[in-house]
Amino acid sequence: MNNNTVDQALDNAETTVTIDLVNTASGAIYPQASFYESNTMADVLGEYAMDIGVDAGRAKLIFTNKRTGVSTSQRTDTIKSLDLHDGDTLGVCDDGDVLFDDNYFDLNAGEKRVRILRGEGTKFRARSVYDIR
Repeated sequence: MNNNTVDQALDNAETTVTIDLVNTASGAIYPQASFYESNTMADVLGEYAMDIGVDAGRAKLIFTNKRTGVSTSQRTDTIKSLDLHDGDTLGVCDDGDVLFDDNYFDLNAGEKRVRILRGEGTKFRARSVYDIR
């Protein structure tokens, strides 16, 4: 006869992953946070948002596995779906906006440089004022 409770049995059956969490906008780190592979990004936020200084209420958050570069903005994605393993780092960015060094700037054809003061300029689409109608 097994004396384990149902919760203990479930705990033993599911793989846990220990990862570091980092706020990619501020650099704040929470080391060695443990999760189940089935935990969602919403679970991560619910438990650690305040610890790394992330505003969980922001409409758009970006979660990035720093080892693989895989990113998502879906809070329903799981630790497993982001392929996070022990020792990995999960970057969380609540700064969906990018702040440039100037509100207005010109980019010539083929030019791809602009200075970013805040946020992650890893992937975004820029359009000219002429194209916005």
